[in-house]
Order: sequence, then structure tokens, then C-alpha cells
Amino acid sequence: MSQLQSHPQPSLQPQSMKRHQACTSCRQVKLRCDNAQTFPAACTRCRKNNLQCQVDPNFRRIRTKHRLNEVTQELSALQKKLAERSASEVGQLSSAPTRGSSPQDGEAPSDDVFYSMSSLEDLPHPAPYLGDIEVKPNQVVALFEHFHEQYYRHCPILNTDMSVGTLYSQSPFLFWTIVIISSRHHSTLAFLCDVLTEAYRNLLEKTLMAPLNTLEPIQAGIILCVWPLNPEKQVYDPSWNYCGLVTNAAIRMGLHRSGGYRRENINSPEFRTQSKTWMACCFVNYSHMWQTGVCLLPEVPNMLTTIPHPHSKMEKEFLAKNSVLKLYAKTTTVLGNLNENVDCAFLQYLCKDLDSLRETNKDIWNREADIILLGAQLCIYTQHLERSSRRDGSPQRKLLSTENDSSTDILANIVFGIASRLITTFTSPESQIRPFVPKHYFQLLFLASTLILKMSVVYPVVIGPMEVIVQNLIAQSYRILDSWCVREGDEYYRAARLIQALAQAQKKHQLKMKEARNALGSGITVLRDAIVTHRALRGEDEDEGPLQRHSTQTPEFGQNGRSDIPTATADVNVGGEPRYPDAMLDINAPAWEPRLQDAFSDWNLPWGWDPAWSQDFGIDMDANMYL
Repeated sequence: MSQLQSHPQPSLQPQSMKRHQACTSCRQVKLRCDNAQTFPAACTRCRKNNLQCQVDPNFRRIRTKHRLNEVTQELSALQKKLAERSASEVGQLSSAPTRGSSPQDGEAPSDDVFYSMSSLEDLPHPAPYLGDIEVKPNQVVALFEHFHEQYYRHCPILNTDMSVGTLYSQSPFLFWTIVIISSRHHSTLAFLCDVLTEAYRNLLEKTLMAPLNTLEPIQAGIILCVWPLNPEKQVYDPSWNYCGLVTNAAIRMGLHRSGGYRRENINSPEFRTQSKTWMACCFVNYSHMWQTGVCLLPEVPNMLTTIPHPHSKMEKEFLAKNSVLKLYAKTTTVLGNLNENVDCAFLQYLCKDLDSLRETNKDIWNREADIILLGAQLCIYTQHLERSSRRDGSPQRKLLSTENDSSTDILANIVFGIASRLITTFTSPESQIRPFVPKHYFQLLFLASTLILKMSVVYPVVIGPMEVIVQNLIAQSYRILDSWCVREGDEYYRAARLIQALAQAQKKHQLKMKEARNALGSGITVLRDAIVTHRALRGEDEDEGPLQRHSTQTPEFGQNGRSDIPTATADVNVGGEPRYPDAMLDINAPAWEPRLQDAFSDWNLPWGWDPAWSQDFGIDMDANMYL
């Protein structure tokens, strides 16, 4: 779809939209509503009273005169159910194993065990410093508890049967990675993320410049891929680079082998941790695939596909999500190898295999797994649309010239339906999706929102009659992203502003989608097109940014012509030592690092390539592997 041409929107608006501009909450109480002026944000009254703000032409006011008895009965039933649930939980707690106890052979590990912090002896002593910033013991406890409650279930790969102090002494990098990620959305300690980021980047730089030959730095790198640091712009996000580094380090250590790393003296908990680490490597590769178009080689995911039984609840949920992304990767690889046009019915057949995973894992299936599943299906259909549009090199794409063709209409409706379900899954009261989820979830929500906006322009005949639904979906997505903003300028803030600008232009029938002329990579380009369109709406050029050189004169190395980046100076740490080696003292890192990353952002290296498998090159490196 990156090269789809925009059709003009129908000039006639549905009559229902002309009659009903007020939201349902304001219509219920017969008050004036300014929804038309605030869209896609909630109207003033709903925003002030924290109410759900949506437009529904078929809404009918509910009479409240006789609702008191019904509400009283519902409240009594709810109180009774909560009392029964509390009694059941008390019984479960009394029979649960004590915190910090190791599982016996044949027992599933406990999800409640997460780095003992019961006494001061379990914490780092003296208090840990990063740069010149001290993190106090009570702050360490709060951040680790927050990480365990909100983050860890998404990536349960760590060996947590130790104290926080032991972790800090064995792997400071993993310790500070947990601290920096947990502090980002913490209700009272978010300021630590801001003050620690620069010092953490220095630690990250030193760690990645050294060989990753132990398990903990690899695990920290995986966690950093799942929850990356907030980049100034998406082109600066080095997650894919980190993904390649940790995956190759894991293969070099032999984590992908069924015997594990150093298998002659490995115990069961160690092997479990190594297996989960390899599964997480595959997970982060799969989650980047729809953007980069690059995946692990087909044989690599088949090397080690599970972890030793039995599994805890967290591990089961993690394996279920991993199986969805693994099947998505295989499906995308199959479609990529097909040269002929793929029929829509064949795509539906492939997506049924993904649906079958919901039934296979029904005991532990949840809304988050649904989002991963819907996102995988949405990416499959979207990639098919973009690939089909690229087959015809004529200015007027074949896909658009046959807009009334039944197969095109069916495919457009399927894509719209999946994107709609994905957004409503985020917003349903049962989901309670919060900003602690991996970045992959945020990207899928952003993809679904921009895809719906683009389809409303490209397929006005198909999507036009659903204008009210489109506006409600975009409003829901905008409010989620806006509520997730921690500070002005972060990723959620920028995504919400982009959707706001595109939605307002679409509502005025002035949205004309642009194409990313210089889009890198072979992944889905809808988001890149949306960013280019947003720049056009702001009156900026597509190529405007720090990677564009405006001067014809060749600048000095480390300079890029931007006035907002200071000239190179010797960057000195608190201890007086230069941050970079002597040969790099005159280099301005913020100026050259993004450009260096951009040069390698489409390297298409197969991260599944194992040097030990290089018989074709006449190299036998197996003797040097960490087996």
C-alpha cells in the first residue's frame, strides 16, 4: 500500500453525521457537545468527567427513572461475588509455597519468586550509583516490584532465584536495565528515567562494545529490545541493531541447541533459563519482522521450540504469544516465496491456522494474546496489499483501477474488520491494556489506526459508508496513545499528534496520503507513508530532518549542518575520563551515530546465520564455540 494512489473522498456526507455530531454521553443528558471541534480528542464534558466519548447515530436515550432497583440488585450481586472470590484467594495463599523457595523436580516454577528483597541484606550495599545519581534502597525495592507486577510477565526469562544485591554484583547492566525500564511509567519515580538515561547509555555503549559471552547481558539486551529507550525520532531507534547483536551472541553461546550452553555441567534451572532466553531472541526477531521484512532463517526457530516442562502460567502465556509470532513468520516466508498473485481465499486459509492457536491455548489465552494474533493477521493482509500494488509498475495501479472488483472489496473489508477489532480489543474494559506492554503492542495499535485512515482515502466506496465507525475507532486510538504520554515529545505523544492531524484532515475530506519515496527496508510502509503525510500537512518536506544535508559544501566530519546540534567538544564523564577513545574526542556522537545507524538500517543480514554452520565457506569454527 505504500504506493497506492489516493482517490477523492465522496463529496456527500452521510445524513446521520449531519444530524448527530454530539456524543452519546451528552445526548443522554441533553447537554451541548463540542465533539466536532475537539475530534479526535474527547469533548470537553467527557474529558472533564472521564466519560466515554463516542458518536452513534442509532443511539436512543435511556430512561433512568426506574433504574434504581436494577442498579441496587446488580451491586448486591457484585458484592457477593467479590466476597466469594476473596475467600477463595485466602485459601490459595495459605497453600502457596513461601517466597524464595526453589521448585522441586517435577514442579512448575512459581511466578511469585522475583529477586528477594525482604531485608536490607538482600539489597545492594552501599546504595547503587549510576554516574553521579544515587538510587536509594526503597526506590530499588519499588522499581523491582513494579517491574515484576507490570512488565515481567511479558518476557519471563530471568533467573530470579537470587537477591537484588547478588544481581547487582553479578550483572550491573541487567540491574540498571530493569531500573531504567521500570521507572519510565512509574507513578512516583518516573523522574529517575530522565536523570539516569544519559549515564545508562554510557553503560550500554561500554557493554555492547565488549563480547557478550555471558547470559545476563544477552537477557538485558532482549529486555531493551522489548522496551526500547525513547528515541528522538523513530529512525534513531536502534532496537533492530540490538536484536541482531543479542541473537548472534545467543547462537555463539549455543543457546539454540537442545543441550544448552556448557551442557556437561548444566542443571535444570540453568537450562530452563537458557531455553527461555533463546525463545525470547526469536520473539524479538519476529516482532520486528513486519517492519524490517527480515526474519530468522527457517531452520533456526526449529532448533529449540519450547522450554522444559512443567510450565508456570507466565511461561505458558509467553510460549503462546511466541507460537503466534512464529507461525506468522513462517506464513510470511511462504507468501514471500510465491511469485504469482495470491488469492484472498488462500490468505484466509493461512490465517485460519493462526486462529487455531486460540483454541489450542484456550486455558491461558488472554486479550494480550488476541492483540498479537490480530496484529499478525493484519500484517499478513497488509503486506499482501502492498506487494500486489508493487507488481504493476504503471502510474495507475491495477489494484485501484479495479476498485469495484469483488476480491478487492472483500480484502479491504477484511483488513478494515481486523484493524477495527484490534483497536476495540485495546479499549475494551476487560483488556485493561496499559503502557507497560512491549513496544510491539504500541506499534500494532499505531499501524491499525493509520491503516484505517489510509483506507478511508484509498477505498472511499468501501469504507465511506462506515464513516461514523472510522471516527469512533480513530478517537479511541488517539485517546489511548494520549493517555500513555509520560512527557511531551515521547513516542506516544508524537503518535497521538500524528493521528490527530491526519484525522482532522480526513474529517474535512482534505486528507491526501503521500508516499515515502526513500523508504528503506522491505517491511510494511504504512507508518512511513503516514509520517510523510504528516510532514506534508505541516508544510515540511519529506526528507527534512537531521539526516538531510542542506549545504552543498562538504561539512567537517561530525557536523551535519544543523544549528541545534552543538559543535564537537571533548565529552568528559563525572570522573574526568573521556567518554570516547582518544581518536574520537573530536567527534560529535549525536551527529554521526544516527547517520551511521541509517546506513545499516536495511542491511538485511540473516540473524539466524551461525558461524558454526559455515561449511560452504570452508571454515570450521565449531571448536571455538562455547558448547
